[in-house]
Amino acid sequence: MPDQPAPASQPERRATARFIHASSTSGVHSRLPAQFDIYLARTDLLYPAQGPLPARVSLPYPPPPSDQTAQELVRDFKGIMRGNPVPDQVVHVTKPYMDQRSLRIVPTVLGRAKVLGLDRDRPDDRSLFIRKPPKMNPDTGDPDALGGGDVIVLGFSILSVPGAPPQYAELVAEVLRVASEHLVLRPRYLRQEEGRRVELIDFSAGGVKIAADGELMAFLSGASAPPSPDDPLAPVRYIGLRLNLYISRSSVYGLDMYRTDLPMKVSLLGQIARADLVVSEQGLQVQSLGIKFTYDPSEFSIKTHAYEKWTRIRETWQSQHFSEMHSALSGRKKSTLPNPELVERAKKLFERSKLRRRANARWLIKTTLDIAEQKRMEIESGRTPED
Repeated sequence: MPDQPAPASQPERRATARFIHASSTSGVHSRLPAQFDIYLARTDLLYPAQGPLPARVSLPYPPPPSDQTAQELVRDFKGIMRGNPVPDQVVHVTKPYMDQRSLRIVPTVLGRAKVLGLDRDRPDDRSLFIRKPPKMNPDTGDPDALGGGDVIVLGFSILSVPGAPPQYAELVAEVLRVASEHLVLRPRYLRQEEGRRVELIDFSAGGVKIAADGELMAFLSGASAPPSPDDPLAPVRYIGLRLNLYISRSSVYGLDMYRTDLPMKVSLLGQIARADLVVSEQGLQVQSLGIKFTYDPSEFSIKTHAYEKWTRIRETWQSQHFSEMHSALSGRKKSTLPNPELVERAKKLFERSKLRRRANARWLIKTTLDIAEQKRMEIESGRTPED
């Protein structure tokens, strides 16, 4: 056994409350209207064994694939959407733009949009049609505006296999034309989630706990450094891990109740902080991993359409992106997207209030005129109000 104690011997001390996610785990379960699908991947980032973490890190993302034509992309995308249930035939629209305050490229969430034109298919079709996203601004020059030539990212889920966990992908497309009710797009490339799906046991605003096994440890360790039976955490203890958390609905109308303006996924960097180990005939086996959030995404790349620059999360802080997502799903953050029913109800109340104000104004005018006429008649007859 190595002299260095394994993270399993470290006591679990979390500054924030935990929410039970796995249904098989005992405890207070999360009562959010949605659950999370988490995908884990190894990066080239190495954490120092001692000392503070760097304030900022840069991780180049793999170049986008370019082996498919526009016709093939349209055919594959429509086939995926036709295999999804009707409520899931939507895309999450995100537009990269330059923030004038920080001079950084950040993605702007424009909301979910329904995919159109799935009932017809032409072999030479090179365009896609979606409805206008709910947060799209018609004013030109606004960060939420879309026009010809803008490049957007369409995130969507793949639910073609009944009973199987969903898969996720992104389609980068160019806006060709903005119509009155829809957008005409030209796809550039399709990118699927490359991480490994893991079971999320519980989570907090500062980290997550996931289930682990030998296959996951081999995936994270890589072929060059297989895990050791004496210390299975040795190859991955200082490796930077990329976590992509996708919001998956627990019911058909789970997220529509809140109408959140959240992105489809939240990306974070983390480090293994602790583990639950058991002794077996093959040596020490990992049952679960505790991953601490270390870096928040800070800048988006317009070449790869992914986060490549990251900012360290301070010890006394929590992940800003994960906290905002958690607050919105728990109902503590009000959405900026309008609810059609509430808008219609507000219009009716406003019309009623206008009618009430008009009636009150007419009554006030009539009463004032009556009092003025009464005083005029008293003055003409020689009487005074005191008489």
